[in-house]
Amino acid sequence: MPGEAAEAPRITRAVPTAAAPGEPVEITFAGERLDAMTGLWTSFPANAEKMKSSSSEAVFRLTVASNVPVQIGAIRLAGSNALSDLHLLAVDDLPSAPKTGAKKETPQMLKVGTAIDGSVEELGSDYFKFTARKGEPFSIDLLARRLGSSMDPLLRIFDESGKELVYSLQFNEPNGDPRFRFTASEAGTYTIELRDVSYHGGAGYFYRLRFGKFPLITSPFPAVVQRGTERNFRFVGPATDGVVGPAKKALNSASNEFFLPLSARFKGAAGSGFALLHISDLPQIVETEPNDKPPQATKISLPVGINARFEKARDRDYYEFTGNKGDRVIFAAKTRSLGSVCDVSLRLLDSANAELAESTNTTADEGFVAAKIDKPGKYLLLVEELTGAAGVDLIYHVEGTIQPAGFALAIESDKGEKSTNGAIAIHISCARDHYDGPISLSLRGIDGCRLEDAIIEKKKTNATLRVFLPESVPVGEAVVVRIRGEATISDKPCTTIASTMPAIRKTFPLLVYPPEQFDGMVWLTPMRK
Repeated sequence: MPGEAAEAPRITRAVPTAAAPGEPVEITFAGERLDAMTGLWTSFPANAEKMKSSSSEAVFRLTVASNVPVQIGAIRLAGSNALSDLHLLAVDDLPSAPKTGAKKETPQMLKVGTAIDGSVEELGSDYFKFTARKGEPFSIDLLARRLGSSMDPLLRIFDESGKELVYSLQFNEPNGDPRFRFTASEAGTYTIELRDVSYHGGAGYFYRLRFGKFPLITSPFPAVVQRGTERNFRFVGPATDGVVGPAKKALNSASNEFFLPLSARFKGAAGSGFALLHISDLPQIVETEPNDKPPQATKISLPVGINARFEKARDRDYYEFTGNKGDRVIFAAKTRSLGSVCDVSLRLLDSANAELAESTNTTADEGFVAAKIDKPGKYLLLVEELTGAAGVDLIYHVEGTIQPAGFALAIESDKGEKSTNGAIAIHISCARDHYDGPISLSLRGIDGCRLEDAIIEKKKTNATLRVFLPESVPVGEAVVVRIRGEATISDKPCTTIASTMPAIRKTFPLLVYPPEQFDGMVWLTPMRK
């Protein structure tokens, strides 16, 4: 993309790593080529004021709106004809404190209801200590990989005798950050050791250690709700009993958002747990138990989204649907991208229990199965956890559709600046599925843009869309748009939003499950005349 090269501004770290709702905070962004940065875009409502900048750092005073839920959001610095890379930043109602000392001989004392911002050194460990009464519970939530850190964290807890009580790898959330509830077996002082699993370190190996009595939330359940509906849900996770927070949400049918941040806390305790509610345009159901045998199968009609969980060991969930001859049915599962540490197996069966297709599980799809229906009748989808594991927060979601011919769009870069002729060039690739016709392109998110080359020609698999921003967009401000593709297939409209996941994976290569809430976003900024 024009203007996007090795000289683009780059953020390597933010200190602190979080901003509290309603409280101004000065955040220092370290990196390269930051001297021309004049504006700050945030994924959450906030006001930002530039304080100062140099080539290696930019300082902004950020005030997050007081009603913003705790979450992992994102920021982007903008300047004249320049955009930084996307950087992850937490909104956290726990007060921040810097790492001070944290040596083995002199561990840093942890105060309940705080978060420590630090980084680990090469070949080193950081040490913290806390006192506890017998039977006293604590929540420990380390944000590292989820903030884009290079750190592959390992956290251990020792008692006063040096006995190891916790080895965190068994408590990692899907991206590898330790997150668990610890209950003191005896009154006394406990020590936390924190390091990179391979003893790497440096400024890029940063972390935020949240410590207190806050909830630990895996997900709302159901995890996915239909746009335009009002839905009751509850939180599931390692520590959610007695949580105080939203239990019902009315979802605006006019909204274009696909994710809603949620947070909740325990009554009388500092700090919140947090999760994302996913929003879909498809009808959604919650499985009906018992559905362990074919005669007990939960009845579904395609298209549909299924919310369910594995509540007992070796749970088997059957779903029955009607298939018509020639239908191409597709079922796609999500588990770990929802925060659930489980893996699903999907099998399609006919009415005689003969297998039609079975899923292959990869990181990219988390469980996917497709088949063409040869004759009309009743069919079954069988969902199982691959290892037979179970738990109240081992949730899954399966999206079932009858897939017509169509197409998918992708963008390799999620930012663009004006070229010298005033246009922003956005390169779009197209994967076609039994459709060779033209595809019209349009822009969502800003009015007044002029577009050129806004069509992917018949049989073509790529195009370069040229965007002219309106003069009303100030220099140094980033605007977020989405690219929409539309075609008429078999006399029916087919639309999709171009994915920017290739760019997100490039920005956060160590995140196995990158933040989906930013998929489809393209940042644009004008240049100084």
